[in-house]
Amino acid sequence: MAELGSPIKSDAQIRQWQHQYAERHPSPLNCVAIEQATGGQVTRQDLRPHDWASIWPELAVDGSSPGPGERAPSSNPSPAVAPR
Repeated sequence: MAELGSPIKSDAQIRQWQHQYAERHPSPLNCVAIEQATGGQVTRQDLRPHDWASIWPELAVDGSSPGPGERAPSSNPSPAVAPR
């Protein structure tokens, strides 16, 4: 994940997001890195289902966000933050 610019520190951090421990969610930067690392099998929409459209409005096809479990088509994921 580090080569994708993600500051993910450990597998425990990923498990906390997976199980929504203390309502934790990955940052936009981490969402992009996870989407890229999984080849799109896990999307930004999966990782942040309640606010992805406000973070990445370019992914919302018609300006509305899909419901839970639905995905907006993404032909070219763009990072939320430029790599350092």
